[in-house]
Amino acid sequence: MNSIRIIYRGIHSTPSGGIGATDYVSATVLRVTWPPIHSNSIVLISASECQSDDVQRFTPSFARFVGDASITVRNISPQEGFVDFWIYVDWEEPLPVMVDIVVLDPPEFMVVVDSDFQNQEIFQVDTSPQGVVGTFAQEHLSKAQLKAFQTLVVNASGSLANITTSIKPSRKRRRRRTG
Repeated sequence: MNSIRIIYRGIHSTPSGGIGATDYVSATVLRVTWPPIHSNSIVLISASECQSDDVQRFTPSFARFVGDASITVRNISPQEGFVDFWIYVDWEEPLPVMVDIVVLDPPEFMVVVDSDFQNQEIFQVDTSPQGVVGTFAQEHLSKAQLKAFQTLVVNASGSLANITTSIKPSRKRRRRRTG
């Protein structure tokens, strides 16, 4: 398991009709690039308002709180080396938002359920290392050695120097406000 916390100092969604409009809100599409993320990873993301205590120290301190702004994370899409997701911050002004990303190993099993919920199929997911080195490791290492190898691969790819975050261009998807 790997995790990272990102503080976005100012995010908000915009009404579709401009100033004064309240019927639609657009999402901000964010991309976080981080080597431990793979297309078959389980990625969990949480978000909340936060504030700094503004005390000067080596590591800044931020506190989460539940404010009046509605914050929603949607459409989490892990790919090789990055994750894209939508974040809605339903507030007129940009707000500081704390985002936590947790990357878990791929699932061992996948269950596919029909649309009528009557039938399901269970599949074992291939979680083996990829490529020539991974194939060699699978064929020549014991289970304990293979697990140690996989841990080394994950830890080696988790360098903090390889983390980037960006706003991805939105395709103008909008939602209708309720309530």
